[in-house]
Amino acid sequence: MGGMIIAGNSPFGTVPPSGGPDMQMFGWMMVIMGGLFVLLGWTFAVMLILTGRWLSARKNHTFCFVIACLQCVSVPIGTVLGVFTILVLIRPSVKALFLAGPTENNWTRE
Repeated sequence: MGGMIIAGNSPFGTVPPSGGPDMQMFGWMMVIMGGLFVLLGWTFAVMLILTGRWLSARKNHTFCFVIACLQCVSVPIGTVLGVFTILVLIRPSVKALFLAGPTENNWTRE
């Protein structure tokens, strides 16, 4: 949508030349904000992938806990997964597994 506005093919019609808002500035604002939202989504997706790998390897307990807390914002499935992950990560036995060190499995070949 922002690209169309920048190119002058605005779906909102033409803006009167006197006193109208600068439609190109509005278009660029839409492009930048959309790009930032996409970048934020990709970053969160990468963090979720890392969290899954580190949970299976029992590494980075604090990072996994923080991402589980952030996942609770993704309603409804993310909330359920985040809450259950938090409930598992706060168990003393699970903390002890993380403190014992990483495990070697198919996901964590280094």
